[in-house]
Amino acid sequence: INTSDPGGTELGKELERLMKQKYHDSISADVELFLFNVCRLHLVKEVIQPSLRKGKVVLCDRFIDSTRAYQGYGRKQDVKAVRAICDFASQSLLPDMTLLFDISAAQGLDRVTDRARRAGHVPLEDRFEREHLKFHEIIRSGYLALAEEDSDRFKIIDASGDVAAVHREVCMHLE
Repeated sequence: INTSDPGGTELGKELERLMKQKYHDSISADVELFLFNVCRLHLVKEVIQPSLRKGKVVLCDRFIDSTRAYQGYGRKQDVKAVRAICDFASQSLLPDMTLLFDISAAQGLDRVTDRARRAGHVPLEDRFEREHLKFHEIIRSGYLALAEEDSDRFKIIDASGDVAAVHREVCMHLE
């Protein structure tokens, strides 16, 4: 099963759309934290748990670690509180493996901007993508701290290379 967090349910898609709009810059960090976890709880109950009960493998684009990195580290929310809220929303589910696609914040933002420009979406509409470089550097540091904390689960992929190189590295870890 392929899914995403948020966005893996209709509710998640709608809330994600609202949260990312540049017009909602006034959403506070704590409200943002809870909105992401509302999406997650719904995804877990409606998609992930039923799929796991059927013996399916679930591949999820983002999950609790994204919230811990963005809202805990990036938005400077209490890291222990963020962990507890994420634990409740995920129903204590943890991925067996987390692939962390690591790239410098500057290079990642350049890729996002290039992709948006090619699609005709400049200026950037996404509130997160419009954040300053320092915010993204803090997020990256947060992800790397999480990976160090749980090194058995995290597999760090060098995402600075081309698609073929990244693909090879992913396949190596999946094998």
